[in-house]
Amino acid sequence: MCRSPMRRSALALVLALSFAPLGAGAAAGPVPAAPGADPEPPNAQARAVAALAHARVIALAPEPPKAIPGIGGEVGGQPTTLTGGAKDLESAMTDLHAKVVGQEIHIELPADVLFDFDKADIRPDAAAALAKAAVIVRAHPSGHVRVEGHTDNKGTHAYNLALSQRRAQAVVSWLREREGLRGAAFQVHGFGETRPVAPNAGPGGTDNPAGRQRNRRVEIVVSP
Repeated sequence: MCRSPMRRSALALVLALSFAPLGAGAAAGPVPAAPGADPEPPNAQARAVAALAHARVIALAPEPPKAIPGIGGEVGGQPTTLTGGAKDLESAMTDLHAKVVGQEIHIELPADVLFDFDKADIRPDAAAALAKAAVIVRAHPSGHVRVEGHTDNKGTHAYNLALSQRRAQAVVSWLREREGLRGAAFQVHGFGETRPVAPNAGPGGTDNPAGRQRNRRVEIVVSP
C-alpha cells in the first residue's frame, strides 16, 4: 500500500531519531528515500517535524475481563471455588452411611424409603437417595455393581424372592434411566428373606418390627 510523501517522511524521521545515538539527531542529514520510491517535495521533512509538535499520544485501554461460561468467575478476578467430584463423593458416602468392606463399598437403602408397602415401584421421594447412590457408582466407572433385594420373613419364600428381585431391578432401571448410568456393569439379585441383618422376631417368638424393617432393604455393592 502506497503512503503519502509527508507520512512517509514523518515515519522515516521517527525511526531515525529512535535508533540514532544521542546528539546525532542534529548532525544527521535527510533520510534517503528507498530505491524506486516517489520523489518527495523539498519541504517534506520540515513539514513532518512541524506536525510532530501537534501529535497526540493515544493510550489503548485493555479490555475488561470477560466471564467464562459455566465457571462463575472472571478472568483476572479472584479464584473461583469449584466443587469437585471428591467432595460430592464424600458427602454421598456420609449421607447414605456407606461402608467400605475390604475393597467394596456397601450401601444399604431401606425398602420403606424406596417403596410403598408390598410394592416394587420406586417412590418419588426416593430420588434424592438414589441420586447420591449414583454419585458413588459414577465415581467407580470400571467397577462392578451388585444390586441385591432383601425382605423380612413375612409371606412365603417364593413371594419374598420374587418381590426382592423386582425391587432390585427397579433400582437398576432407575439408575440407568434417571441417572444416566446405562453403561454401568449391574448385576441384579433377589434373596428374599434369606439374608437378614437383624432378627425378625424377639425373644419367645414375639414380633420385632424394628428388625423386620432393617431386613427390608436394597443393597448396592460397588466392587473393583
